[in-house]
Amino acid sequence: MNNEPDYASYVRCIEEVKRRLGAIDDILVGSKTTSYKYTNVEFVALQFRKIFELIILATLASHHHLFEGLVRKLSKEWQISKVVAIVKKKNPEFYPAPIDRVLSTDAGNDR
Repeated sequence: MNNEPDYASYVRCIEEVKRRLGAIDDILVGSKTTSYKYTNVEFVALQFRKIFELIILATLASHHHLFEGLVRKLSKEWQISKVVAIVKKKNPEFYPAPIDRVLSTDAGNDR
């Protein structure tokens, strides 16, 4: 990792997650397309995979002191279950707990 503060790397990962979720929404509502329905499905699946990887990277960024030297090992691994196992071995509760999203009835909020 570089010398920027831990939170900056975390924020950058989470901002990319937000952009990828927006790309998924665009495909699902039909405002954007890959022009072929099967590649739309593949695109959405790939975005979910990348989002999962970004969440793992954000966790590493926010706990940089726990994961010194682990990034190189993780960058060579392509099986997500092995990546999760490696990170869990170092920190069993690394993955953030999900929350229930409550939509606002505010007229100014569209998401």
